[in-house]
Amino acid sequence: MTKAILTFAFLSAMFITSANAQKAKKSNTAKVPYTQVKNYFVKNTFQQGDLKSPKIETQEEFDNIFGAAALMGKNGKPTEVDFSKQYVIAFIPEASDKKFTIAIKGIVKKGKKILFNYAYSLGEKTSSTWQPFLAAVVDKKYDGEVVLVKK
Repeated sequence: MTKAILTFAFLSAMFITSANAQKAKKSNTAKVPYTQVKNYFVKNTFQQGDLKSPKIETQEEFDNIFGAAALMGKNGKPTEVDFSKQYVIAFIPEASDKKFTIAIKGIVKKGKKILFNYAYSLGEKTSSTWQPFLAAVVDKKYDGEVVLVKK
């Protein structure tokens, strides 16, 4: 009987320790609010090596890569970025002649890293070449090393 009680106590302690460790792990990860960049295009002068880091911290660097593509209507204005308070995370895969799907799956801060989770897939061939991209505006209070994570 004593052996059974000790075994139960040991297993209970292990469970509680494991649950606390999981809680600590989760608390080390926080969702990062963002605004998806809209109504821009990747300039045709962009070369694949031009984006040295997915983290864009200056207006000049942003303008070297993206051009505004304003549209009519209330949602046609390009997303505004205040680089004194914000930065942009960008994922720009190679241009392709295939249909594509691309989406932000979320941004989280894990320790000192900002994980930019995205989905990207290519489909059937088309008669045109496309330059897909994803970009998000993030507040500088969520600073860290940006890591692109394909989901």
